Amino acid sequence: MIRVLIIIILTVNFLLPDSPRQFKQLSYATAGILIFSSLLFQPIGYLSLTAFELIAFMLTFAWLLLLLQHLQTLAGKNVNHLKLEIIVTTDKKDSV
Repeated sequence: MIRVLIIIILTVNFLLPDSPRQFKQLSYATAGILIFSSLLFQPIGYLSLTAFELIAFMLTFAWLLLLLQHLQTLAGKNVNHLKLEIIVTTDKKDSV
């Protein structure tokens, strides 16, 4: 599954050609760290399975959140949906 995500991250330049430079750089850095941690886990055996899964999950989840934010910006729907409206009413009752 990590290998599929690495392929998706590395093809972000072709899948999203209008991406900003910072997003592409962050994507390639994420893919590099995932590849490095995968090499530390499988061939070298330095990382345990738990450590590898934690690193992979954190990087993958963070990158997917950034991707969704970027897709929302590209779609032009960068609108704040949370609107808070406070209405202050003053009821003055005459006490007789």
